[in-house]
Parts: sequence; C-alpha cells; structure tokens
Amino acid sequence: MRKIAWVCFCSLLIIPLLFLLTGCWDNKSIQDLTFVTALGIDYKNGEFIIYTQSLDFTNIAKQEGSSKKEKKPVWIAQAKGKTIDRAINHFFKSNQLRVVWDYVTGIVLSERVLEKDILAHIDSLLRYPEVRYTPWIFGSEKPIDSLFTTQTLFGMSPLLTILHNPQEPYRQDSMIEPIRFQRFIYEIREPGLTLLLPSLSLNQKQWKKDLKKTSQFQIDGVYAIKAGTNRGWFPNTQLYGLRWMTPSTVQAFVYLDQGKKPLADLAFSKPKHKVKITFDQSGQPHFSINVDVHGFIDELSEKTDFEELRKKAEQKIKQEIRDTYQHGVKKGIDLYSLKNHLYRQNIQAWKRLSNGKDITLTKTSLKTIHVRVKIDHSGLYRLKK
Repeated sequence: MRKIAWVCFCSLLIIPLLFLLTGCWDNKSIQDLTFVTALGIDYKNGEFIIYTQSLDFTNIAKQEGSSKKEKKPVWIAQAKGKTIDRAINHFFKSNQLRVVWDYVTGIVLSERVLEKDILAHIDSLLRYPEVRYTPWIFGSEKPIDSLFTTQTLFGMSPLLTILHNPQEPYRQDSMIEPIRFQRFIYEIREPGLTLLLPSLSLNQKQWKKDLKKTSQFQIDGVYAIKAGTNRGWFPNTQLYGLRWMTPSTVQAFVYLDQGKKPLADLAFSKPKHKVKITFDQSGQPHFSINVDVHGFIDELSEKTDFEELRKKAEQKIKQEIRDTYQHGVKKGIDLYSLKNHLYRQNIQAWKRLSNGKDITLTKTSLKTIHVRVKIDHSGLYRLKK
C-alpha cells in the first residue's frame, strides 16, 4: 500500500510538469513568418503609401558557410490608406503569413511625407509595440520601391547595405552622421534644434558589374527638419563644416593644395567644439565657435614646413565651418543648432526672446571661429618643425 501511495504521489507531481513542457506547441518555424526588415512611407493623392521590404531568411540560412553566393530574393509589399495605421492594416489583408516587425532596421520617409507634420502622422509607429526605436531613419526623393530592391555588392545580404548598416561607411568617411529612430523622435521635439535627417540616394556612376552599371546606396545630403517639417535639403558639398561640429566624427579628410597642385592629405577624428554666446545692444545673440582636432598626415605630395601645413589645415577647417553656416543662413536654417546652445546655456535669454522665435540669425551672427589643429604624427614623412 505504501508503494502504491508513493507511485500515485509521484504521478501527481510529474503529470502537471508534462503540461508545462507543451508551452512551445504554438511556436512557428522561420519559414512560416514574414520578417519585415525595412519600412518606407510615402504620401500621394491624399493617401499614405507604405512599402515593406522582407527577406527570404531560409535562403540566407542555406548559403551560410558556402563560398558560392547567389542572388537572394527581396520581397516588396505596397499598401495604401488614409492614415499610416490604415495602410498597414490593408497590408495585413494580402499577407499569407504572420508579420514580424521586430527586425525592422531601416525606415525611409519620402519628401512628400517630410513636408507634412511628421510626428502627427507617424504617431501610429510610436504606439505600435513591435516596431522598435533602434532602426536607422532616412529621407529620400527616390522611389522607395527602387531603394528597397537595390542590388548588393558581391551577392551579399541586403542587411549589409547603408539602408540597414550605415555605420561602417561612416567610420571610413564621416560626412553625414546616421541617426536612429529614437534620436529622430527626441531631436524633432528639442527646442531650438535643427534635426539633420540623412538623405538616402542611389549612386549610379561608380560601380559596374561586368561592365554594366549598377546602383548602390549613398547618403548625399541632409533634410533640415524644424518644428516637425522639412525646411530644406542640403547636398554634401555644402556640409563639410558639419564634420567639425560632430563629436562622433571618426575620420574626416582635409585636402590641401598649393596653387593647382596637391600639397597634402590629412585625416582627423573626434573633434571637440565649444560655442560661446554674447549679446549685442539690441539683445540679439552672437556666437563664437572653438574647435580642437587631432590628426595625422595621410599623404604628402610636396615638401613643406610642418607649421605651415598645420596653419593651412586650420584655415581650411575654419573656412569649411563658416561656409556651411552661411549656406544655412541663406535658406533661413540654423544648421549648427546654435539656438539650441542658447536654450541650454541661458534659459532666461531664451525666454526673453520668445522661446527663440525672436532670434534672427544673419551672416554676422557667427562672430569668430577659432580652430586649433594638432598633428600627432606624420608617418614616414619627415617635416621641419
């Protein structure tokens, strides 16, 4: 009787545990899900148009460890609606599998969307629990479906392109700093700050596959977002000064010439800048910028004096900072977010100027620019100091 009682007791303990082990019955295999990796939003004829990019992960898994790389399929879906949320709901109707949004790593907003009240229209994305705040975000004038179907180099995964991974190219040439969705939401609300949204485009000139031109992603400028809407687009050629006002700059090149001949190429990283503010008699703020930067000689084409080279670099950086500032002023844009510096440094003056609304930036508002360059080493080149 004791043995029977003991067996019954053990059964009562084990049977509930067996039910707990069945908790994975509703799990789905990877081939039974649609993984959205990129989301695009456009606006036309009174309707929002969403585009989704999905990858065949089973195909990627099959080629793992294989030296032969084949073209991987990219699936594009398109849906329309009066709001973004309705467009997404229409997208669900034609989907054959359950949609997973957790792996979205790139978001693209068209120029038509940027012209509207951005935060008000992407509110559904902020509330949707599966869409994380970590994707990279871009603006673009290009058709979104053409961006999402751009071929990759060497048959690599689309997840290795600038759309999904802009950090690697930025580390080699720090021109336009990529931003994540989280920073986008924060900066678009920050008083006095101009959000610089990277502009995603296609370069159709530099790459060929078997002598046939192929398009590749490129960040070709920024959209200046102020008060929730786009206030203008600036190409890379007008933004060289931004590199020296961005602490995260990993590598920035300065090319020095002597007449029409190249003199030297220098590489700099991690610049430090400070903004000082004074006021004129009318109460308008004036700004002074101080920049400290370290670098090294990447290439030397002509013999020159070390101190002369350093001064030329200082003058070149100083001119780039001023040129970028003036390009912004011409369009009424505060590219360096100098108003935000006033908001952070002197909140009383900020309030006195109607929370920044009475601040008028002109070419003379940026009084002085002081640049200090330190060349840490010259490599194999020997220069007179």
